[in-house]
Amino acid sequence: MEETKKMKVLIADDEDGLRMSMAGIIEMEGHDVVTAENGLKAIEEVKKQSFDIAFLDIKMPGINGVDTFREIKKYSPETVVIMMTAFAVKDLIKDAIKEGAYACISKPFDMDKIMETIKEVSRKPFAMVVDDDPALCSTLNEKLKEEGLNVFTKCSGMEGLEALSRKIPDIMFIDLGKNRNGLETYKKLKEMFGDKAPKVVMMNSTPPESTAQELKQLGVSEYIKKPLNAEELKNALQSLLTHQKKGKILVVDDDKNLALLLKDVLATSGYDVDTAHSGEEVLKKMQGDAFGIAILDIRLPDINGLEVYEKIKQINKDMGVIFISGFSQDEHIDEVIRKNKYIYLHKPFEPENLIKLIEQIQASKSGK
Repeated sequence: MEETKKMKVLIADDEDGLRMSMAGIIEMEGHDVVTAENGLKAIEEVKKQSFDIAFLDIKMPGINGVDTFREIKKYSPETVVIMMTAFAVKDLIKDAIKEGAYACISKPFDMDKIMETIKEVSRKPFAMVVDDDPALCSTLNEKLKEEGLNVFTKCSGMEGLEALSRKIPDIMFIDLGKNRNGLETYKKLKEMFGDKAPKVVMMNSTPPESTAQELKQLGVSEYIKKPLNAEELKNALQSLLTHQKKGKILVVDDDKNLALLLKDVLATSGYDVDTAHSGEEVLKKMQGDAFGIAILDIRLPDINGLEVYEKIKQINKDMGVIFISGFSQDEHIDEVIRKNKYIYLHKPFEPENLIKLIEQIQASKSGK
């Protein structure tokens, strides 16, 4: 079973009791919630920060929920909007769904249904399309939604880069352009985020083979030609999402060459991998990223691996850890490893053995 990401949720409803009780239940599930008693307040909140999901009551005093939705989309196209209503307002519902609302839920509603909707949204990959062709943006938007992605579009590289300050998508589709402006956008993206940059699919009308090779060398994940071919798009997505689903791994070793080697091996196998070289660096990266597994050297320059392990578990109790070491351990460490039945590999080890352990941890976490 896939884990539900922590989401930022906005609830706008003029019914105080419903708004507050709904917020309390969602917060109990570990999500961050902000509430607004009307549409204008909701718009103000969206201007200040990005939300993953917004629940909007259709019938509110002042500006109604559909007009609120339209305004929110101007400032925050990345927000998934779900309408709520206790009234028969078919025309308003139809308008909202036509203009991109994710769903409409009738009151009184079952909170289990609300939570299931949040889980559903959280598990869908998020894509940004950057292209100055409105028709292509519209077509690609529809095709990506059919493939199960949440999508928003921007008409220039500059707008796309600015939008990243609010939300970083999982995948970006960038038009290379006649003047190769898309390549500059990609380079700036890598400067801003480095290894944490989203996967990039570059699009263009049949460039020379050398351009496609150049894009691959620069780290572009996939390349597709215009006009878009549905099967080619589907294959590119399947490749990207298969890699994404394999999970995020943190490799921790003060030997930078070994850490880089393990990163390359795991990335080739489809994992999303980051590295750290000290206990302090591990804890900083843990605060900003949802890693599923850590490969942890027992001997680090500042904090030993067992102490780092305890701190990791305080941050994320479900995180899997594989200890590695090339040294003979002292008796205390050996005893702790045996007593707690920690997973341990002695250096040097075969990469295949490491990957098998990772797969076993993931299978146990998914209940297989």
